[in-house]
Amino acid sequence: MLQLFVGSNRHYYLEKWHSAASPQKRAGWNWVAFFVGPLWLAYRKMNRQLAIYYAVVIAGFISVSLLRLINLAISSDSSAIWLMVGLIAVVLAVITFIMPFIFGMDANKWYYNHSQRHIRRLQSKSTDHQQLSFALTRTGGTSFLAAFFICILSTVLLIVWFVFDTAINGY
Repeated sequence: MLQLFVGSNRHYYLEKWHSAASPQKRAGWNWVAFFVGPLWLAYRKMNRQLAIYYAVVIAGFISVSLLRLINLAISSDSSAIWLMVGLIAVVLAVITFIMPFIFGMDANKWYYNHSQRHIRRLQSKSTDHQQLSFALTRTGGTSFLAAFFICILSTVLLIVWFVFDTAINGY
């Protein structure tokens, strides 16, 4: 079942999962996820995890922007607000530094749990082996289109953030 669901590069994942004592908790390091975490999530069709990642990123950007707007609205250089902006910026910098390591350490575990959850769900819906095989192949596997879309989305978000930040700061 896992072979059908994983699709391309299944030998890598199956070897990682079979060699791990408990793959649902720890399943080895993933260099691709370390370097391009969000793209890897999209490529492997892990939409829930991808949505969580982008929710955290967007929440951070919005927090910093709102604090800057509040500071502009009250027309002061309130040190308390700038302290909050600075603290949020430091937290975002730490998260940005740590995220690749979290992706690298946990990607194979996330993918194992994601695969098992989908396999169980599909098995509960289908008793026909051929129909199940088709559903596993279609639901699992990879998507270059999703990874490409995430590249575009990330670029658009960065441009929007840059334009908005420039407008707020008046550069």
